[in-house]
Amino acid sequence: MTILILVYLESAALFCCWRSYRLWRSREYFERVIKQMLVIPFGNDVCRGLLRGWLPFTLGVTALAVSVPMLLFGTARMNGPILLAAISLVGVTAVGVFLQLTVTWFSRPKWCIPPYLRQEQGVWAERRGSKDIRHG
Repeated sequence: MTILILVYLESAALFCCWRSYRLWRSREYFERVIKQMLVIPFGNDVCRGLLRGWLPFTLGVTALAVSVPMLLFGTARMNGPILLAAISLVGVTAVGVFLQLTVTWFSRPKWCIPPYLRQEQGVWAERRGSKDIRHG
């Protein structure tokens, strides 16, 4: 069972990296994926936001895919540096998910967003009907 979980995590990390690369380079691919995501029970604005924040999500999934084997197989000889690295990677996972949510809701930080999507508003601004949430 452990091997299946690891294979799933590593496959998810590879898929996220591939999708991040494609999303960063192609608006057409972004629009095609958005059409596929509309089957999930969120609004179009949330789907666009989640996909806009795919890069930090990829960072989190990849860090998780690296930290889980370290924690599972390194427990017998888990000493200071290895333990610190594994815990740090779990922290990177949390930061990646947090950044994806901030991109979704506030469209910030801009460096996490593909260049062709940086002008889009976050869900918060769209739902409030304001172009700039700081001044509106």
